Amino acid sequence: MNSEKEIYFAIIGDIINSRKIDNRNDVQKLYVKMIYQINKNHKDDIASKFIITLGDSFQGLLKNSKDLFKIIEEIEEAMAPYQLRFGIGVGEINTTIILKDSSLIDGPAYHYARFAINDAKTLTNKNKGSSSIIVHSDNIILDNLINSAISMCNVLKSSWTTKQKKVIDLAIKKKKTQVEIAHILNIKQPSVNSRLRSSNINIYTQALENINKSFELYLGKEK
Repeated sequence: MNSEKEIYFAIIGDIINSRKIDNRNDVQKLYVKMIYQINKNHKDDIASKFIITLGDSFQGLLKNSKDLFKIIEEIEEAMAPYQLRFGIGVGEINTTIILKDSSLIDGPAYHYARFAINDAKTLTNKNKGSSSIIVHSDNIILDNLINSAISMCNVLKSSWTTKQKKVIDLAIKKKKTQVEIAHILNIKQPSVNSRLRSSNINIYTQALENINKSFELYLGKEK
């Protein structure tokens, strides 16, 4: 456990196959808008703001893992249809933390994040351009468990149909009941239930919860 250490979560991300994108100016506009929204929506959890670094890359530093995967999901949605990969580093920061510029910060959290983004690039190439998320820390057992859970979540997510995604969005993000979803989508409630069950959304959400519990265990905050 690391209860005596101040642990941070560094995120480094970039666009997959960015060199093949023609409308790079449009991508840059998406990036700027996305970074602004993430910094605004999650200011209480951000230790150092997200910034654009090397053209197609970005990075930021979180105080905790509470909204880690929510932030990643928001980034993916904001940058759609472009696919991204993420390297997440869990560890300490050895320099002064500067809120407005994470590029001036260094320490194990960012070292692990750089290792993770390199592994994510390898995984992306192996999986023919599909998005990927890799976590690295000083605990290889934690890393293996979390990365396996993330991989399973990605497999489930990639199998969702457009109809399932609409129902999941309303149920999980907007907290609508099945009856409300049926009314919004003009379908019957059993159809809503069927789409949720066939998507294995319960397994997906449970896996994300277990990942956060694993982080809490690592940080010595387990209950």
